[in-house]
Amino acid sequence: LRRALAEPPPAADRAGVLLEIARAEAFVGAPETVAHLREAVELMEEGPERARARLELARALFWIADEEPAVTEIEAGIAEAADPGLRRVLEAEYFAAALRLPGLQEEAHARLAALAVPDADDWGSRMLLSLQSYALTFRGEDLDQAVVLAERGLARGMTWETVTWAFWGGVYTLLWADRFDRSLVFVDEVLAEARRRGAPFSFSGTSMVRSAIGVHLGRLDEAEADARASLEALPHRRVMFAPHCFGWLIQVLVERGRIDEARALLAEAGADGAVPETYATAPLLRARAVLRLGEANADASAGDALAYGRALEAVGMRNPAAGPWRSDAALALLNSGDAEDARPLAATEVELARRWGAPRAVGRALRVLGLAEGGEAGIATLRESVLALEDSPALLERARSLVELGAALRRSLKKIEARDRLRAGLDLAQRCGAVALAERAREELVAAGARPRSAAVTGAAALTPSERRIAALAAEGMTNRQIAQSLFVTPRTVEMHLSNAFRKLRIGSRTQLAEALAG
Repeated sequence: LRRALAEPPPAADRAGVLLEIARAEAFVGAPETVAHLREAVELMEEGPERARARLELARALFWIADEEPAVTEIEAGIAEAADPGLRRVLEAEYFAAALRLPGLQEEAHARLAALAVPDADDWGSRMLLSLQSYALTFRGEDLDQAVVLAERGLARGMTWETVTWAFWGGVYTLLWADRFDRSLVFVDEVLAEARRRGAPFSFSGTSMVRSAIGVHLGRLDEAEADARASLEALPHRRVMFAPHCFGWLIQVLVERGRIDEARALLAEAGADGAVPETYATAPLLRARAVLRLGEANADASAGDALAYGRALEAVGMRNPAAGPWRSDAALALLNSGDAEDARPLAATEVELARRWGAPRAVGRALRVLGLAEGGEAGIATLRESVLALEDSPALLERARSLVELGAALRRSLKKIEARDRLRAGLDLAQRCGAVALAERAREELVAAGARPRSAAVTGAAALTPSERRIAALAAEGMTNRQIAQSLFVTPRTVEMHLSNAFRKLRIGSRTQLAEALAG
């Protein structure tokens, strides 16, 4: 296609060639996409084709976090689009960008709330439904209605021709509403198609979302493997979701007790210095707050959590299921000895979490409030937290609440019940792969007079998430080259992970993998 431009064709033909080049580049996330789309738009006559080209340009700008120019192109496209279906697609792209911009988000929320989406089976209508659900979720309002809108928007999945962030708004609604299984179905369908087509850009972004779901479920092994796969396939660092890729992996590493790795990754992301307080960079602020708390740097952690909160508040985000900055800040303040400032933050988060109603958010908020209250009142609130999470699939949050309740009971000299709670928390923490939390539970159990078992250091339990994933694929009969292609890594990377897995599993051939992994 690029060779076709060597002998300059007529303007209309050149525009068509540029569009085809840009579509191929967008497929792999190439940074030249925007320049080629801009030139194509300039060469085209006004009309529906130029409106569609503006749509593609707006999407390309959005994916590199240039939301304001994206909005400009969308507005121009809406003015040129006569077809109602195309106008709805353009409107959806407008809202997808405007909801992320402090200067436009308030008006975008109002317009979305008032918008009557037709009961039509077209992609524009489904995108708008997905975004309406996302807007409700942003504000933490009407969980049931938000879920209904999300499921209607995602009912037909997402074709390769409609790869757009508008649909992911519905996925995040399901995630923050604790509908983990439903969000995973959509994500796994897109991921399988990305693998089949060999599309690294889509594979990277979808793996990032899958990592977030894994963290929420407490599947830290899977979450780490997905986050690493996302970063390895990331086409370039200007991609809008790059801060999310780094942010989720940093949080997972902290949970797994690997503070040095998390610190190095934060530096690689360029977030070990000044980070702007924007919605685009909010995941890095959250990750740094979590890391600094893990480093016992509570004052810096509180500052990052509050900066994270300001970035979310600027775009109207008030749902603690999506952004638990108040509990993050309260935990940091408690660790610095400032319970007086921590309590109102924790109490506000409980109120907002209950208004939304997702058990994971409610349980987390109650746990932090219980810690801030202390004493018998705190123990009662921690019991509420455990109860709120009792039937939740969010196992990591349940494990945290069990450990904190057990520790509070141990401090109150109720050692028999404390040991029961701590053993349950330790078991869940180990199942989640939460090494740091498991170690804390063991220390509390010893203080309560128990003798907890040591963590496994050999066999299948000793494999890293990447080693486990590659070993499982090899056990299914895939060759090294097939594994490398499906995960967008080099064959050398596959060989290295398999070699490490063989050593830890104490086996010598692929035929022994299935049995060793099961063991």
